[in-house]
Amino acid sequence: MNGIVISYIYSGDEAEWEAVTTAFTDSIAADTEVGTDFMYIVSKSRESDNRTHIGRWKSQTVLNLVQSRDYFKTFAGRLKAMAGDSLKPEGMTVTAMTAQ
Repeated sequence: MNGIVISYIYSGDEAEWEAVTTAFTDSIAADTEVGTDFMYIVSKSRESDNRTHIGRWKSQTVLNLVQSRDYFKTFAGRLKAMAGDSLKPEGMTVTAMTAQ
């Protein structure tokens, strides 16, 4: 299973950040073609302005489907605008995990 970890710093408006991230996760959850084949977690540090997103998908086909959606394109643009140069995406391969 493949995935991505995205880290960045954001010290802007919390309501805006929550609206952007919630709109994205709600869109994934509502996308019946994606189903449970794509998982996305958004988190923020309690001690700093650091933010982390973790995405996981079952196949390249699922990733391609999500990336083709308008909600993904909107989210990616808004995230880049909020994070600026601090945005650091890093691909990952999931090697073990607990059941959800």
